[in-house]
Amino acid sequence: MLGLNNFFVSLEKTIVDQPEKTIFSEKKIMEFSENYIQMELKKISPNKRGWFFQKIVCDFFRFKRFRVIECKKTRDLGIDAVIKKKFDILGDLQLGLQIKYKKIGAADIDSFIQALDFAEIRLGVIACKESSRLDKYTLSSKMKALLLGLPGKKIKIKERIQLKPVFVITLNEIIKLISSDARLMVRSIYKR
Repeated sequence: MLGLNNFFVSLEKTIVDQPEKTIFSEKKIMEFSENYIQMELKKISPNKRGWFFQKIVCDFFRFKRFRVIECKKTRDLGIDAVIKKKFDILGDLQLGLQIKYKKIGAADIDSFIQALDFAEIRLGVIACKESSRLDKYTLSSKMKALLLGLPGKKIKIKERIQLKPVFVITLNEIIKLISSDARLMVRSIYKR
């Protein structure tokens, strides 16, 4: 069960209280969500924003019904949390999670893959503020959609899904996912 102090439960409640012109437009919900997150980050002193971003990302995965086991803040060997979820199609899945409050590149992926190998975890997620193009390293968008329910992505199970050891999710993608979920929730309440 999600705690009331989950960042995205609070965001969702705040969205529902917005004017109709906001809650009936996914684009407006996305703008509102982005502003909300940026305002909350700005409330935190710059040297603690990375830790707060880590809480936001862990809360995102909890909100998406993953079990999140956070690692110690120091000496975590590059893995900030382990996330687990049971999927009908994939069975029990365990992923290493690394969270970076910065723009990441190929070197970040390489060191994370080493951390995953050391921890004997086969798949990993790097959540970051933004990233360079990392297609060569990252899980296909089909697999990402299967794991997180990306809006607008249709998956045909018969299609080939390319597995790579890591996928990247940026803050912007988190905002899109949350906004899509919030719009669906509003639609179910107001039938509009």
